[in-house]
Amino acid sequence: MIELLRRMRESGAPIAEPVFHGKRGHPLGIAPRLIPEIETLDLDVGLRQLRNRHEAELLEVPVEDAGVVQDVDTPEEYERLQS
Repeated sequence: MIELLRRMRESGAPIAEPVFHGKRGHPLGIAPRLIPEIETLDLDVGLRQLRNRHEAELLEVPVEDAGVVQDVDTPEEYERLQS
């Protein structure tokens, strides 16, 4: 995450996304100026909607951490990752 934020600051991008071997990951890096937009998002779509709104300004940051592409949205997914 530190690398993602550093690259955002250097580039001036308002939103950044880690990418592991071509696969988009999380968490997104979000500049303070975009925070008010979060309240306008459809909860069923989530931050993906913010990412799509600002796709032209999106900075993709290649990373070597497979954890950025793992989802942990349910207790079952968490348990699966623990085993």
